[in-house]
Amino acid sequence: MAAFDVAARGLSIVSGATLASGSFTNSGTDRAIFAWCVCGDAARRQPTTVKWNTTESFQLIGAIDVGSFRNLSLWRILNPTVATATVVADWGTAVGERMMVLQAITGVNQITSHNQNSQATGTGLTLSSTPNTVSGNLVIDGVYYLESGGPTNQTLTAGAGQTSRQKIDGADFDGAQGMGTSTETAAGSTTVMSWTLNAGATDSWGS
Repeated sequence: MAAFDVAARGLSIVSGATLASGSFTNSGTDRAIFAWCVCGDAARRQPTTVKWNTTESFQLIGAIDVGSFRNLSLWRILNPTVATATVVADWGTAVGERMMVLQAITGVNQITSHNQNSQATGTGLTLSSTPNTVSGNLVIDGVYYLESGGPTNQTLTAGAGQTSRQKIDGADFDGAQGMGTSTETAAGSTTVMSWTLNAGATDSWGS
């Protein structure tokens, strides 16, 4: 049965081509790491590569445009080496502000690692998607938001039944955008994965 192992994040407001997560140690068997990446670039650029421990490559699982200038992409690596290391996303060229959140998971089916990749976008203070699920399975999510009214240091809170594993919010970055990732054990054929922001006028979000 899949279970949460560890989470990490990375963020930089200074222009650059790469972004590294904080160092963490993965463990367990039937391992996987899932990473969500965003950069502030008018071309909606996705990383060209995402790697664990310098050389082990992730696979792009899905991507969605958020607002006018952002793209949220999901990357996955199966059976990564057990190590104390970082995840590094490389955009191949200098881009604006960059951020990522990630989760390492154990007990992952190495043939069919995920049953459903659900995507959603919207505006407002509630960020929500409803993937098809299998009761008892682990559901993971990643979200990104951008506030149009300028920095108000919004607080991002995971919905009922979810466990927040890592996030970037408040004054962590520039006060106007952030990310989060959480887990929940499915209880039925669909599972609502939602987050709320406490204030401001969010321009756009994606999950």
